[in-house]
Amino acid sequence: MLGSTIAFAGAAFAGSSSDYAVVYGSQTDLAAATDLANSLTVTGATTTMGSESHLIVSSGDQLQYGEALNDVEDSIKKTDLEVLLADGTVEDEDGDASGEEYDYTQEITVSADEVVFDALDNEDYVANKDAASKELPVLYLDQSADEAWSLLVDFKDDLNAVDLDDSESIVIAGTELTVDPDLELGDDLTMFISAQTVTVNVEAEKTVTVNGKTFTVKVLGANTDNDEATIEINGDLKQVTQGDSVTVDGQKFYINQVFMQTVPVGTAAVEIFAGAKEVTIVADETQNTVEVDGETLDGVEATVMLGASADIDEIESIEFFFIPSDLESDNNEQDSLEIGETIVDPLLGIAMTFKDSSQEMKDDKDAVSMIRSGDHLEVSFTNTDGDQYTFKPYQGNSATIELGDDMFDLASVAGYTGVVDENIIILTEGTDITKILQVKSIDSGADQEVQFKDLATGETFTVDAGDEVLDTGAYLCENQGNAVLAGDDFELINNNNADAICGALDATTAVETTLITETESEIELDSANIGTATVTLTVTEDITDLDDDDTVLAAAAITVDVTTDADDDIIVNNLDMDTGVSVVDKDDDMEYGLTPLGTYAELDLENEGSTFNLYVPEEETDYNVYFSSSATTTTSTSAVPVSAADVSTVSAKNLLVVGGSCINAVAQNLLGSTTPLCGADFSAKSGVGAGQYLIQVFASPYNAQKVAVMIAGYEAAQTQQGVDAFQSGNTAMTVGTKVVGPTLA
Repeated sequence: MLGSTIAFAGAAFAGSSSDYAVVYGSQTDLAAATDLANSLTVTGATTTMGSESHLIVSSGDQLQYGEALNDVEDSIKKTDLEVLLADGTVEDEDGDASGEEYDYTQEITVSADEVVFDALDNEDYVANKDAASKELPVLYLDQSADEAWSLLVDFKDDLNAVDLDDSESIVIAGTELTVDPDLELGDDLTMFISAQTVTVNVEAEKTVTVNGKTFTVKVLGANTDNDEATIEINGDLKQVTQGDSVTVDGQKFYINQVFMQTVPVGTAAVEIFAGAKEVTIVADETQNTVEVDGETLDGVEATVMLGASADIDEIESIEFFFIPSDLESDNNEQDSLEIGETIVDPLLGIAMTFKDSSQEMKDDKDAVSMIRSGDHLEVSFTNTDGDQYTFKPYQGNSATIELGDDMFDLASVAGYTGVVDENIIILTEGTDITKILQVKSIDSGADQEVQFKDLATGETFTVDAGDEVLDTGAYLCENQGNAVLAGDDFELINNNNADAICGALDATTAVETTLITETESEIELDSANIGTATVTLTVTEDITDLDDDDTVLAAAAITVDVTTDADDDIIVNNLDMDTGVSVVDKDDDMEYGLTPLGTYAELDLENEGSTFNLYVPEEETDYNVYFSSSATTTTSTSAVPVSAADVSTVSAKNLLVVGGSCINAVAQNLLGSTTPLCGADFSAKSGVGAGQYLIQVFASPYNAQKVAVMIAGYEAAQTQQGVDAFQSGNTAMTVGTKVVGPTLA
């Protein structure tokens, strides 16, 4: 949650300074733009996780993509948050039930929110603002439906709120709520929350600050006959008794206690809740909105369950519901909790944080790439031995996809028969080590050997006729029944019978089309559609060694198509994430994908599928969601000016445009021109002559809900004067406002 105030002495801004961006056109105006940006000091109160927190996890089962929070852990108890959810007791301190104690427990029920990978609307990004301009997909908890959580306060014996007439209080989730001492049967349940508690003795005064306003509180006198006191707050006199509330300068002051003393000397003191909030809940056993100071509190609802009397003298429980989608923030509904973001309910201050994930999108993952290399497709991957291979299995040829140069026929039903010099072949060493080898020479003379090159290491090695190629189970032969090389080609044969090596009964080694990656995922090359318009490559995740015993994941089979154009250029397209999801950015430049396991994909669309990158994890990705107390930190930052060329990155904000239409394309746009306006042309459009500056407010051409303020001088020196005038003046931020200065003699 972020609240901002503007520390800027000049114009009458609407909203906060964080909603403004400075745009400059040329280096000559950068100093003035920086000066203006530095004046836009944003003081923000950022709410984060407090010192006590609890991760949603159960018996080693952590949250995964597509899994509901309450499928992992459905409730949070005192054993999880000992302070926040501590058991409590309300003691009736006076009246008919004096000494009566009401014990209660607290428990949070977790919702079915799920982790989602999708784009948000430009204005809805909170923790990932760098993704806003292009509306890139981010990870978030979907909180668009119903409550994110509920908190049940359950009384062991029914609470009699009517008898709590001595300002007794109940602590709920660490927040102290004082019961209204004037409650009667038939009333709604009313309690008070204090921003600050101050006790002032008679004939004394204290100063408090509430919401940035300073108040001087004095107790002038007291009457022991009726426990009434005379107080003065910023010069406003009030006669008060316990339970009264008074409002001064928009802030409520609740009189929690009036203390009287007659022995040994007469004196008095008043305990006051400064900045008190009056909380009212309808007590009718249905889920209702909560009112604070007579206004509906967005995002929070509550249910008061009653006993046999069906009234507030027998309260069985109070349950609070936090509904983020009903919470308004800068006119945008809070339907999503982004990764890296904390959201806090506005009543009790319970924080819910989507902190992070167990692994990043790209880092420390198995990378697979498919890249256009002219008319060829270049495939890169790392095998289980850690060797990185790059080779070109396909090429474009008019309207069809053919084998890449030197690639042995992937569709050969006869296996590795007729392998010739420079052919590229795929073999598997042992059970899971993919090797891609290129034939470098065939000696069918006296040496009877073939030289191979490993395309990962670059190393060459020789294999004698009749010997095994590495540890692949494939033997170098002339053909079945003949181990003596006799020509310019050879055959690879499996020794799967009891006869001699290269025996007549041995089978030819089948052509391999499966590449096993470092994480034991499998890349399947398409052999069936060579010679057609499209081949499809499939990457299938390996989920055999996942850490989570309770995982619900299934292996995704991710596919992309490879096609070509009239220039034979390779095109990678039609990404399908199988059980995952893919999202295209706002400008249709990139497509992004994510699977439940955590495999992340990026497909270039801007350059017609020139690059496809895939990042496959070795283990499942867990997502860390915490419930906690909340903490607030205050920071001050200055805005950073952006160039006119990058105006799209700040189009969601109001714009302060520094520099004229001769050098600033945004200023040019504001003046309705498609070409630079300089000198006399600028003067004709703006009314600004030599030695003058213009300050004018326009409707932003980049966002219908925002304004753009043009601050431009005839020369750079006058632009600086205009910035100075804007900072020290009182320019109304309404469309049509126009100031030309200084007045010329």
